[in-house]
Amino acid sequence: MNTNILTQLKSKEVSSLSKMDIEQLLELLDAQNKQQTILQNENEKLQKLVNYDSLTNLPNKSLLTNILKKSVANATRNRHMVAFILLSLDDFKDISATYGRETRDEVLKYFAKTLVSSVREGDVVARTEGEVFVILLEQLSDERVVAKIINKILSAISKPYALANEVEIRLQASAGIVIAPKDSKKMDDIYSFAQSALTLAQDAGHGLYRFYTDEITQKALQKIAYEDAIKRALKTKQFKLYYQPKIDLRTDKIVSAEAFIRWTSKEHGNVTPDIFIPIADETGLIHKIGYFVIDEACKQLKKWNDAGRDLALSINLSTNQIKYQDVPEMLRHSIQESGCDPKNLELEMCEDALLQKGDDALKMLNAIVSQGVSVAIDKYGHGHSCIAALKEFPIQTLKINSDFLNNRELTMSIIKMGKALNLKVVGTKVESREDVKFLKECGCDEYQGFLYSKPAPADEFEKILKEGFHP
Repeated sequence: MNTNILTQLKSKEVSSLSKMDIEQLLELLDAQNKQQTILQNENEKLQKLVNYDSLTNLPNKSLLTNILKKSVANATRNRHMVAFILLSLDDFKDISATYGRETRDEVLKYFAKTLVSSVREGDVVARTEGEVFVILLEQLSDERVVAKIINKILSAISKPYALANEVEIRLQASAGIVIAPKDSKKMDDIYSFAQSALTLAQDAGHGLYRFYTDEITQKALQKIAYEDAIKRALKTKQFKLYYQPKIDLRTDKIVSAEAFIRWTSKEHGNVTPDIFIPIADETGLIHKIGYFVIDEACKQLKKWNDAGRDLALSINLSTNQIKYQDVPEMLRHSIQESGCDPKNLELEMCEDALLQKGDDALKMLNAIVSQGVSVAIDKYGHGHSCIAALKEFPIQTLKINSDFLNNRELTMSIIKMGKALNLKVVGTKVESREDVKFLKECGCDEYQGFLYSKPAPADEFEKILKEGFHP
């Protein structure tokens, strides 16, 4: 229809309009109304895309930030509090990797629904990214209300949930909590502080929450500083391997060694593994450290064997390496590059890490053993202590959790069980002659610990090999 009709019709007297003119005018007005409705609908769709999460239909980070600004301003004026709760599903990567994208989305929708049904009317639930959600609890007069609500939420999410494929799973979530305006009025601070509190909760275990404190921020800043320092240390080769001897209890001779990573930082001095390994695990840097350890250990083993030293060498793997890295491929590459004999190499791993690996654990272990490398279970008794797993997995060595040396009966039982399964049994962190005598009487095969030697650099380890043990 000609768009000039309306202008032409407006110039005429209404009384002079013909029936055809009126019909054309009505048609044009109807078309304009339809166009306006279409534009309005499209605008609403656009606003929804901009402000809402497409999977859960919850507010996204953009809309949440606007709501938070108004909420904090209102709380400041009226002298009440707002709780900003950052929640994340624990081990969500494992769920996604195990069950696939469709189930991942199903779990996220269920998590969102659980959060919405657990908060008070008027509170805000949003999804900011991935498995991370936010709850805004407004008009609070007492922080204890927050603890009550978050306990309700974490309890609700931990109940058994049946997936569409009828597999039953149990979810857990961790949370970090910031109270505004007490902790801060700034948006960036609120998000950052909540993330620091969430990280602290995740470090403490699963299904936990932590409130923000200034101490948390200091730890977070320290973590960032260490993360940057670790990256520099990898580039400038500040990491070194130390070696602790393992002694045959029948001959009192050194038969093997365990490799330990050590770090002397230019900025932080001597940094112990209990500080930098967890940070490396959280940031993904453990993968590069893992490559370094395996490469260096294989090279050193080759040197010792070429020099006529009939030694075996064991390498400890972290839980994240086992869960997320292609360990068999890393091993294959390092053995090929170094030329070391894989029969003299052993990988140590915790039983819990293997169980978390799930059905892929046996496949991974078989791929390792097929290369001629042996496998040891480290710190046995520290976690599940599953005898069935010991029978199923191709394991050659069982290392006893050092805490058990204080419980003679338990240690004796584990040694007997290990021998019944035809496993080599090693006692760890041995610090007294009485411990050595006891382990020998129980039929333990080897031991390691400060009684004989602390972990030492390769050149000092050479001296220990030559001089032997002189208490």
